[in-house]
This record gives sequence, structure tokens and C-alpha cells, in this order.
Amino acid sequence: MSMFKLIAVTDQASCPENFWTQLQLLAASEIDALIFRAKELPPQEYYRQASQVQKICRTHQLPLILHTYQDTCRQLGTYGLQVSYQQLLFQPQLRAQVQCLGVSIHHADEAVRAADLGADYLLAGHIFATSCKHNNDNVRIKTRDARLCRNCSSRSTAG
Repeated sequence: MSMFKLIAVTDQASCPENFWTQLQLLAASEIDALIFRAKELPPQEYYRQASQVQKICRTHQLPLILHTYQDTCRQLGTYGLQVSYQQLLFQPQLRAQVQCLGVSIHHADEAVRAADLGADYLLAGHIFATSCKHNNDNVRIKTRDARLCRNCSSRSTAG
């Protein structure tokens, strides 16, 4: 068994025609958890889709982590919640409301503070270019920051 966890993050914009098919395949794979990320959806539509994603994840006994929408996480009773560093700073009580709390960080000082506030894992998603971060040279984490992230008490994830 590996000490590393493989957490997949959805991006509907990358596969709009076959998102649900791809999600089924992903859920059946050997990932350890799934983050349902759909920033473009309004809260009601996010809730509707998250409940569908939850059914798929339950079928495969896959932990589901919702992104940003803590009310939906609470209502559906999902495994975890992935939030921004700023969201955690403004709502530190989130730690007590979920089984697993992930925090997106951009710098080593954020990593240390998020870990101090109870983050179960850290996600440094700005390392690679994505649909919302096309020019990753401007957001790439510095090597010294990555070394500092490895030294903080939470687990770090690059995505």
C-alpha cells in the first residue's frame, strides 16, 4: 500500500460531451477519492449534479469531496470538502463540520497556516496549466515553496 493518495479532480469543461461516462470510468479506477469541482455551476445545479456524482461514488465505494459549497456537502453528507485558503481563513469552523478538509494553497506560508487550522490535505493545483489557469508560468509554485510544503504537518497534493 502506497503512502500517497491519488485524488482525481473533475473538470467538466475538458470533456463536456462525455463527462458522465468519463466520471463512471474514473470512479471505477484505482483512485482514492474524487473532488467534484464545477466552479461554473450555480449552487442549485451544483447540488443536483453533486447528488448524481455521489450515487456514482457510492456504487464504487469512493470517497467524494465537494468543492467550495459547504452547504451541499452538509446536505449530502459527503466525505469531504475542498476549499480555498481564503475560505478557510474566513470560516475556520469548517474543520469541525466535515470528515476531511482539503485546502488549496499557493505559497508555503499558506500551507503552514492551513495545516495549523486543521487541513487534512493541501492541494497545490497551480503547478500545471488547467482550463482556468492557462499560463502556468505565472502561478507555478517555486521550488523553495514546494520544499516548505513537504515540511508542514498536512499532506500536500499537486494537481
